[in-house]
Amino acid sequence: MFITDCLSPLHSLTVVKPTDTIAHALEEMKKGKLLSMPVINEDGTYFGTLSKRSLFEKFEQDHADKTFTEFTQLPLADGVDQNLKPLTTEHLYEDALPIIVRYPFVPIVDENNRFLGIIKRKDMELVLESVFGMGVKGTRITLTRFEGKGVLREISSILTEHKSNVISCVSFDSKHSGVRRILVKFKTEDNLIDIIQELENHGFAVTSVHES
Repeated sequence: MFITDCLSPLHSLTVVKPTDTIAHALEEMKKGKLLSMPVINEDGTYFGTLSKRSLFEKFEQDHADKTFTEFTQLPLADGVDQNLKPLTTEHLYEDALPIIVRYPFVPIVDENNRFLGIIKRKDMELVLESVFGMGVKGTRITLTRFEGKGVLREISSILTEHKSNVISCVSFDSKHSGVRRILVKFKTEDNLIDIIQELENHGFAVTSVHES
């Protein structure tokens, strides 16, 4: 899964420039019902991320001697968060995960720092829904087994023998040394009890079963 699979491109976004006034940025946020937005230089390169929170913090910390109206006439550059470093299209989907839990979006640039778009939390959620097969009817089972070669192939072979179609398969660390948890969702024409029995005969522990 790549960054481009869940990118909201520049042409679909509201952006501002560092030279714009704070008043202009707040008006754009109001119109778009936004809490944050990308800030782009005149040449199209990424400058930083602007949020209402960062603006109000800047006002309280550095401009308490001004009225709020006076503050909003200043260039917005000083209120921009430049700590959030962008990713490029060469990054993988999972590279964005530790960023999106702390920021409202992940900025994406090309090799010349030209801004291409952002990844939103909603975009990330849609990808995860696809990975886990959400919204697709089937049987979801969780297995545990000691790590080893060919484990996923073994699961696939068992399900194939029982006329099953795999919807999703995700492997997790079980937090126990050498043991993996494997979540599999599939559709089957065969008896579920027979499938579970064969998995257990091959050394898998079936810890949960859920049908949707």
